[in-house]
Amino acid sequence: MTDASANVSEQAMYRSHARYYDLIYQWKQYHEEATRLHEILAAEGVGGEEMVLEAACGTGAHLRHLREWHRVSGFDLNVEMVGLAREALPDVTIFQADMTRFAVPEPVGAVLCLFSSIGYVYPRDRLDAAARCFAGAVRPGGVLVIEPWLDPAAFMDGFPNMDTYTDDDLKLCRMVVSRREG
Repeated sequence: MTDASANVSEQAMYRSHARYYDLIYQWKQYHEEATRLHEILAAEGVGGEEMVLEAACGTGAHLRHLREWHRVSGFDLNVEMVGLAREALPDVTIFQADMTRFAVPEPVGAVLCLFSSIGYVYPRDRLDAAARCFAGAVRPGGVLVIEPWLDPAAFMDGFPNMDTYTDDDLKLCRMVVSRREG
């Protein structure tokens, strides 16, 4: 979910609060999303025997479900997220890498970059480098799925958003106010 170009406070938030990541995003329908991804991959000819690699895999929440149908692997820049993904998926190869500078030992059937993680790759030269890495990782005829951020026309400057989690022992709140720079 993170990339080296994200600002320092974003990076620090993901590092120091990685253990809360899945709680604050508990509303995400990972199984349903993974099911839809499997359908897309199958329709594009990516079979269950082929490796599916998730860039910026975070805690591995999508991979947990995708492995119902595919061999999976993933990477993230954030060492804490990698550790959590490895704990959740001890039999899956999870490694630390930057989307702009990674390589795989052999091409995979599909590369996924989900939950708007690509939005952390800027400026443009870094985005181009990530695209080259993605192209080098996927086999000829393979599939690349990138879930983008908002279309610029849909962006609402100053829009406040809040995600919360609560139980008897813990209360979390993640608040963001969107702003446009450049």
